[in-house]
Amino acid sequence: TYGELAMLYYSRKDDLAGDLLQAANTRLGPGGPFPVGTKVSIPKYTAPKYVTARSGMTTLAQLASKNGTSQQAIIAMNDGVKFPVKAGKRIRVA
Repeated sequence: TYGELAMLYYSRKDDLAGDLLQAANTRLGPGGPFPVGTKVSIPKYTAPKYVTARSGMTTLAQLASKNGTSQQAIIAMNDGVKFPVKAGKRIRVA
């Protein structure tokens, strides 16, 4: 699972580390467990980056392009968030 991989590679099993792995592996889908032999990308751990949505930057496409990431990655890092968001909403982008 992402949590087990986060513990193995980052020595931490929190949501942020798991979300980082999930965002880097959108083709695998959420959670796991993954079959033995599944290729998983393990990116360097970096502290999460958040932006606050503002007028003119509330849709998924706008947030992704403005922050140099993919729409799929933003969705993976913000479970349950419906887009477009209201101005003032804090969104994780990295």
